[in-house]
Amino acid sequence: MNNQTDVLAFGPLYLDFLVNPSRRPNLLYGRERVLNDYEISKDGFLLEDLYDDRTLQLSVSGNVIDGTARLRLDNEETECTYTTNVGGSTANFVVQLSHLGLSPFLIGAVGAGRYGNRLRELLKTTYNLLFEQVGWQTLGINVIDLETKETAMIVSGSSNRELRHQEINEALQTIHTAQFLYAGGFFKMRQLFPYYSEIFRKAQELGCNVVLDHGRFLGEPNSSEHQETLDVVKDALQHVDIYLPNETEVTELTGNDNLEYALRVAQELGPRFVVCKTGANGCSFVTSEDSKIHHVRQEHTGQILHTAGAGDSFNGGLIKGFKEGLDIESAARLGNATAYLRITRGTYPTYLEVSQLLT
Repeated sequence: MNNQTDVLAFGPLYLDFLVNPSRRPNLLYGRERVLNDYEISKDGFLLEDLYDDRTLQLSVSGNVIDGTARLRLDNEETECTYTTNVGGSTANFVVQLSHLGLSPFLIGAVGAGRYGNRLRELLKTTYNLLFEQVGWQTLGINVIDLETKETAMIVSGSSNRELRHQEINEALQTIHTAQFLYAGGFFKMRQLFPYYSEIFRKAQELGCNVVLDHGRFLGEPNSSEHQETLDVVKDALQHVDIYLPNETEVTELTGNDNLEYALRVAQELGPRFVVCKTGANGCSFVTSEDSKIHHVRQEHTGQILHTAGAGDSFNGGLIKGFKEGLDIESAARLGNATAYLRITRGTYPTYLEVSQLLT
């Protein structure tokens, strides 16, 4: 293990299939559907399940790097091409940290078989990784509308359900140089729900700053699933130092649409810093030392290629700022600039590029 690790990060890992259809299929874009496990075929896989009460079939033929696919929804069939890459918000965050000059260590579960092996190869060439190779590799199938850049995501596979709290605690005990523990994709690993608060408490005892970006709450409002995820977050926030929701998430957590009120309530649940991402407006934050709400506007404008990964890059820039000893407002400006370069260039910016933008 790397003795110079700055950040430990854990979360779900995906082998992403970036699917480009020849024409726009009748899918619900902007949402995610978790379907049953896929079937392995000789040179690809077959996924058959219900998608919004319609029969969906995705057949992939080709190698683990690129190939062709057929997407069938009821009687509508679309030809596609695809490429594969590392997927998942935590992986995006870690890649961004690496480009900013930090040394992250990623904890995750990688599936067995050729798709798991492909993900393992991609991960090992990018950054340090602690993983257990178990289950069917979780696939993130992102069907991309080339004109609008919207994405419909289909998730299948079991490996992310195999990450155990023991592996996270082992890494915390072994890697002593980490100043931050980052948790992403919080709700996609339900097996960790009973352990999140304990993991965060132990990390704080070992001197780590706990960073949480949990993502969208599960279930419909007022459902038991929705309430469960609210309760898990509220319990975990007692042992969180830096909480990184977006505007929808923090207002949903607190049950109030007034952003400034929601930020104050979220901070009172435990975090020292609550930094809320507000899209094109930049971000807003509150601290335990100052109940005043601070707004840090996005200082740059340009043509956006795609907003995917903006929040993960913002998080990376913010943590880089804290690592460099910046105050929270300056770190937030660094986060804004990192996110701006990510969505206008489509690549992960370096620390030099972000610094030049802010000069």
